[in-house]
Amino acid sequence: MSPPPGSPADRRRFSLLGHEGMDLWNPLPRDAALRLADAIPLGPSARVLDVGCGPAALLVRLLERSGARGVGVDVADEALAIARTHAQGRVDPSRLELRAEPFDAAAFDAQSFDAALCIGSSHAAGGLAGTLRAFRRLLAANGAALVGEGHWMREPDPAYLAFLGATRDELTDHAGNLAAAEREGFEVVESVVTDRVSFDAYEDRYAGNVARFVAAHPSDPDADAFASRIAAWRDAYGRWGRDTLGFALYSLRRRG
Repeated sequence: MSPPPGSPADRRRFSLLGHEGMDLWNPLPRDAALRLADAIPLGPSARVLDVGCGPAALLVRLLERSGARGVGVDVADEALAIARTHAQGRVDPSRLELRAEPFDAAAFDAQSFDAALCIGSSHAAGGLAGTLRAFRRLLAANGAALVGEGHWMREPDPAYLAFLGATRDELTDHAGNLAAAEREGFEVVESVVTDRVSFDAYEDRYAGNVARFVAAHPSDPDADAFASRIAAWRDAYGRWGRDTLGFALYSLRRRG
């Protein structure tokens, strides 16, 4: 869940500023995320899908390592521009297709991918269950999936839900995410829950990036709104989010 809101373009700009200098746009422990990605067995004939790919750091890493082909889908042209920069000199452009559009599983043939990623972007496919169902259809037998998803660590305070503009049932707990994967036809190979040090570091870096931008560009038309938004977000994280909202990466294998 990202800081509350303006127009889609406004939210994209805020996110770009907050994530400046980060290759992984999420609070996962970096070494653990790379380890789970590197454990996916891929060869030059494989195809990889990344839903809500953003800067596509893990997708580019997988293609560079394996020689596979990949498709990244995201609505933010600005994030895809960063993905192209990440790929330069590492992945031949003929092996990486980046689509600036909403994700539509029906645009791809059944069982046409060997691995699929969706890290912090399950909203692009209708939530966790929708993402898992799409991946179940799109992955070949025994295909691999990496899914990064939030979870409640405790019952969320109604005031926190109101601040987020969220509902209680948008997320479940970590055990509920594991159960959803099993229910939708996946074996859970491994899961990594973000530790508090990594989550705090991500939040601090995100907020610091926005604050530095505002300080350096006080006459920017978005400066006041962005300053208010990040201050409110930091307050809500300290008051509620730090003890309530978790994030985990799930390494999954499609059964059959």
